[in-house]
Amino acid sequence: MPPREGGTPPPPGRGNDELRLYGWNAVQALFDKRPQALRKLYLVEALIPRMQPVLKWCVANRVGYRVVEEGDLNKLAATTHHEGLVADVLRAPVVPLAQWLVELGEGPALALWLDGVGNPHNFGAILRSAAHFGVKALLLPA
Repeated sequence: MPPREGGTPPPPGRGNDELRLYGWNAVQALFDKRPQALRKLYLVEALIPRMQPVLKWCVANRVGYRVVEEGDLNKLAATTHHEGLVADVLRAPVVPLAQWLVELGEGPALALWLDGVGNPHNFGAILRSAAHFGVKALLLPA
């Protein structure tokens, strides 16, 4: 979602600007690339030592986190496959195709058009394969 006037992102929780990530790799990848997108973190107590850099960042940037029980994470993630970690994050802004083409630069680039992929497990498998084969962008219908 594009920033509002003044360059600040829209407030979290309004409309469709947030999503919930779960699992160590997903949350860590988001934090490595866009830590400012982190809005709230939920984790089990056993992960506190491993998550110290992220938790310190949360404190320094006034981002809330809660230590919760496994059952709470099951409800938050709507699955038991959360690896003890759930995060509420701002969605990445959608880059229009024309802008992406301008910013692409010289040389070949591979983009993948996806339409009608509804199963999140299939979508995840496609994303992992795309990353492995150097896909530069996913093109999605509005």
